[in-house]
Amino acid sequence: MDTYDAVIIMGSGFSHPESPVLDTSGKSRMDKALKLFQKGIATNILITGYARHPKTLESFHDRVGTFLSVYVDREERDRIYTSPGYRYSKTTRGNILAAADVIYEQGWKRVLVCTEKPHYIFRVRELSEKLIPKVRVDFTESRRASLLYWIKEILYFPIRKLSKDNEKIEDGLRNLWKKISPKFGYFVSR
Repeated sequence: MDTYDAVIIMGSGFSHPESPVLDTSGKSRMDKALKLFQKGIATNILITGYARHPKTLESFHDRVGTFLSVYVDREERDRIYTSPGYRYSKTTRGNILAAADVIYEQGWKRVLVCTEKPHYIFRVRELSEKLIPKVRVDFTESRRASLLYWIKEILYFPIRKLSKDNEKIEDGLRNLWKKISPKFGYFVSR
């Protein structure tokens, strides 16, 4: 069985603007990471994501950290890390940059990213290779992605590839997705 220095919970959002409940992606990433940590597959947990709930202003990584501290033994809590890069960890790229700070500081060589398959295939894998090239980054699927999630990632992919200003494109796509997604019953807080 492979073991990892850490399992990374990629940042996500909240399920609804009126409720501080994590969205399906965030909850499934957290649950999977906790199981891997408890089984000893990952020695540490790293939480990224600074998306804030629009009403409570609580950040994703604070909410997950609070939840995990309840389910992890007191002596293991010092192995739960949150990314310090709050200024830029609102996108996948920002989350990986924020994770890199902790990864390099701790001297980790092997990490496991916990996210959905389309997110990994179209964004996380390539960004990890560019931004943390000295670290082996593997993937574990937190949950099966919906068809809508696959469509979103497939449509975003060529636009990101053609863009020179990735941050502006990310923001524009995110805003477009916020307008479209409620029609499909999918709320995005980022």
